[in-house]
Amino acid sequence: GSPSETTQYILSVTNSTGCTSQDTVLVIVNPRNEYTFTLSPSIVSIIPGQQFQTTLNIPNGVQSWKAHLDYDNLIVKFRSIAQMSNGISATAIEKNGTLSISGMGDNGTILMVFNSFLPYTTDTTFSMKLTVDSATIQPCETVISTGSTLELGIFCGRRIRTVSSTGKNYFLTNKENGVNFGVGLPGNVRLELYDYTGTLKEILADGNMEAGEYSLDFDLPIGVYFCRINSGMYNDVQKMIVVQ
Repeated sequence: GSPSETTQYILSVTNSTGCTSQDTVLVIVNPRNEYTFTLSPSIVSIIPGQQFQTTLNIPNGVQSWKAHLDYDNLIVKFRSIAQMSNGISATAIEKNGTLSISGMGDNGTILMVFNSFLPYTTDTTFSMKLTVDSATIQPCETVISTGSTLELGIFCGRRIRTVSSTGKNYFLTNKENGVNFGVGLPGNVRLELYDYTGTLKEILADGNMEAGEYSLDFDLPIGVYFCRINSGMYNDVQKMIVVQ
């Protein structure tokens, strides 16, 4: 077989009269060329309800290629390709949390825009995996890829989680150490937390939310609290007892 790295061989030949001769052969193996496709930045801060951007970097020397991104399609939706540099042309199609991208051109970038949504779980980091499906390279060359990590940014309502996006009713109900609430129509939602004396402790949320059902868990000392919701014409106050 062929050596995987530069190797020196010593050949010995003995003829019929018993004389031996030696020769040295050096087999040089050139390093394998690597073409790296990357997403940047490596860590992206996302705020649910806001758009974020990520850049696909195409290496020099790969004239045509196909790749795909995998992510949680409940919190990320592809919006558009905003910009392409250095004559690169590409198309992108999203289906079930996979964004397939195919293009022509090298040594450039593709700037993509995504929409973000509230998570359904308590996770605060999510992966955006990049896989290169095919690329026009030589037989002894390889392609590697590096994706991104999406991190939930700091925002008002960071502890709120989506329960269902199909709800169409306004409501506010207490649960153990938290509340569940519903938003009937898209619009501004303000949630306020008061202690038993009626003093405002925290604004839990104050911003646009989609129609749906949501859950919010509190990290509070044991005691009696009141939660108030205000959204459009809907107002309600619920008493809560934290028993952690």
